[in-house]
Amino acid sequence: MKGSQSSNAHTLSPSDEVRNLVKRILMDLRFRNKLVGTQYLEEAILLKFADPATHAMAIYETIALRHGTNRCNVEKAIRNTIRDCFYYGRWFRMKEFLLQMPFDEKYPPTISDFVVEFALRLRYIVDDRISTGVFVRPALVNGL
Repeated sequence: MKGSQSSNAHTLSPSDEVRNLVKRILMDLRFRNKLVGTQYLEEAILLKFADPATHAMAIYETIALRHGTNRCNVEKAIRNTIRDCFYYGRWFRMKEFLLQMPFDEKYPPTISDFVVEFALRLRYIVDDRISTGVFVRPALVNGL
């Protein structure tokens, strides 16, 4: 099984690899897949990764248009998902993954802080994997 897994991973495009990496990290951190905010959060991270200059409201608007809702609902769903992970997930792992982000142990981070830091960390992982020629299964993610 392990051999077929790596051969399938090499056939994916880099954008599919990045999407799969984001999904894997979110699931490893115990973001619950059944919450719609997790899907919105994944898309927000990918949009920020693709264009770091994009503002939060533009991200919410883009996601809302894709899903036929409004940006307030998108923001609320993402906020609730982050809060859910903060209280019930593996938040101690999140602190290890997002090293640059200041954490208050009492309150979850803001959506903007979380998405910006996640996308930045993701960029470091992807750039490192591309420069070394290995894009599948980064060591940092395996440790989560």
